[in-house]
Amino acid sequence: MRLSDSRHLISHAPSERARPLLVGVTLALMAMVGSADFAVTGFAPISHLYYLPILLAATKLGRRYALGIAALAVVLAHLANPELSHLHYEEADVMELILFMTVAIVACRLTDDARELHRLASTDDLTGLHNLRSFEALSRALIERQRLAQGEVAILSLDVDRLKQLNDAYGHLTGADAVKHVGSVIARLLRSAAHACRYGGDEFAIAMPGNVAAASALAGRIQGAVTASSPLLDTRSFPAGTLSVSIGCSSALVETEVEAAACFTKLFRAADEAMYANKTAHRSSAAPARSSLGDELALGDEVAREPAGDGELRGRPAYPPASRA
Repeated sequence: MRLSDSRHLISHAPSERARPLLVGVTLALMAMVGSADFAVTGFAPISHLYYLPILLAATKLGRRYALGIAALAVVLAHLANPELSHLHYEEADVMELILFMTVAIVACRLTDDARELHRLASTDDLTGLHNLRSFEALSRALIERQRLAQGEVAILSLDVDRLKQLNDAYGHLTGADAVKHVGSVIARLLRSAAHACRYGGDEFAIAMPGNVAAASALAGRIQGAVTASSPLLDTRSFPAGTLSVSIGCSSALVETEVEAAACFTKLFRAADEAMYANKTAHRSSAAPARSSLGDELALGDEVAREPAGDGELRGRPAYPPASRA
């Protein structure tokens, strides 16, 4: 399952906000080259400058824009050259006009391949969320932004409860689908400023701007959504309450003298310890940890408590019989 409709998937294409600016820059560059071509009629090296806006459109705006800019370059080249305007072509002229379109197509293909490779290198194959390498980079960037804004950063650590029992009872394909399902719930509930990753077999992490109250509120929403869902796992339908997650969260005000990497490590460790404390206590809860980054983070009071025992849940087996879809 790919979460292709989630805004939290890796995307390296320009944002919609930046697209009008890029279009304007491309057209301005095309106008400059066209003006130079008209001023120096028939001077071949000037016409080679049309490749600049074509490559800019191909790498930043996509195939449709690149082909449009290439077609515009063909039109301007005809208008600037009297011979071409009367359809008197030499072999070099024909090759250059063909190359305008060819360069646009090839540059678009290479750009798409590079973006896909980057996406694959930054994405967890099972859930479609970020992988740990990408998550760490995004978290450090978030910490730097919050440092400038003098704001707080929160980290949540999540673990799927009793996954081994699910694997033993129904097979590893069912367990893999359970991890996918939790990943889809996390992606659906995240705000645009937050990002998530899967960093272990059934372990997830979330980084977000905000304090411990905001992190705990998100933890509660994730727990509620996971527990309330009736997942379809490896063609089997499971009732609500089959899946649950243990969550720990930490937050801190980012101080100017603390490096982003050290801040991330400290927050992540505190959230992870809180999560394992909850799992050990056989509860599905979010245990916040909060402190200034000048001091060691200390685990705080647990919130959003909800029974989620290992092996038993409210006096019945952890995984009730499933029905075939």
